[in-house]
This record gives sequence, structure tokens and C-alpha cells, in this order.
Amino acid sequence: MAAALLHQVVEGSTYTSKGLMEAGIPSHVVGAVECLSRVEGESDENFISRVQSNPLATAVMIADLKDHMDLQRFNRLGDEELAHVAGYHKAWKQLTQS
Repeated sequence: MAAALLHQVVEGSTYTSKGLMEAGIPSHVVGAVECLSRVEGESDENFISRVQSNPLATAVMIADLKDHMDLQRFNRLGDEELAHVAGYHKAWKQLTQS
């Protein structure tokens, strides 16, 4: 759970992996955070490969994707929403079939 929250912090603030380590966050959590944090301009394939390299990051990402694929969270299901769900499903399949 910590990795899920902290990767949002790193992506949306000035916090860095180094700062997390200095704050006493365990190295295995920081490693997962690094894998879960997208790099600007990075392809989906490279991002998923990096997530797959870390079991904790993989577990966090699978849980996140399941939430994103839950159709009940949408007020309406138009083409745009369905396209997003299709992208999440593709990533989920890659992570769960490896």
C-alpha cells in the first residue's frame, strides 16, 4: 500500500526516491515506487517491462488496473471511456500472464 501512495507523491511533487530513502522508507518500497513512476516520454511497453521487473510494483499495478477497469466507476460509457478501459485491460493482461 505504501508503494501505491508514494508513487503518486513522487509523480505529483518534488519528492524524489532519494528523499524517500532519507525519510526512512524501506529500500524495497522505494524500488517499487521507482518502477511505478512513469518517465516522461516513456512508451507503455517500457513502462510495463519496468513494472514487471519488481514483484511489489507488479502487485500494486495489477490492483490499480483492476480499479481502473471497474465499469461501475463511470457515469457513462462512451468511446473515450471504453478506449481507456481497453488500454488498462491490455496492460493488465501483460502483467497477469507473465
